[in-house]
Amino acid sequence: MTKIIIPAVLSAAMFLSCASQAGTATKQNPPATIVDNDGREFSSSTFIIAIGDGDTEETARALAQKHKLRVVYIMNTMKMCVLSAGRNLTEAENSAIVEELMQDSRVLSAERDYVIRLHDSQPSATSSTIMRANPTANPIVQTSVFSSLVASGMSSSTTT
Repeated sequence: MTKIIIPAVLSAAMFLSCASQAGTATKQNPPATIVDNDGREFSSSTFIIAIGDGDTEETARALAQKHKLRVVYIMNTMKMCVLSAGRNLTEAENSAIVEELMQDSRVLSAERDYVIRLHDSQPSATSSTIMRANPTANPIVQTSVFSSLVASGMSSSTTT
């Protein structure tokens, strides 16, 4: 009887431990967003940067270091990167970082990472016709979500 109880207790403890850790990971990384004055929703910690001439990866890392951000993705083919503050920022902090990034001569454009939500109000929308939430703010990046991330054949790297 003891031989059966010990493995059962250990299994239950391991299951509860894993379930507890999974729940904690979700709670630690909530998808925090901010709604701007125009009603558009954006990430409270992530920025999309279009890089000019030069090495995309080297520039992305230098920008991240200079502005105390973290490199999330580097898209070499598109000469873009995604940088993160690693914490939730206020709208004022977000705006200040975008302005600082735009002052850098290596940056063609810098913008907040806007959130796109698909729901029943867009039943005919397809992945090739969905545009960024703010396409007029940056004419350089007027590409569809699907085309820019899948069809371009981009090379990307993820770093921490």
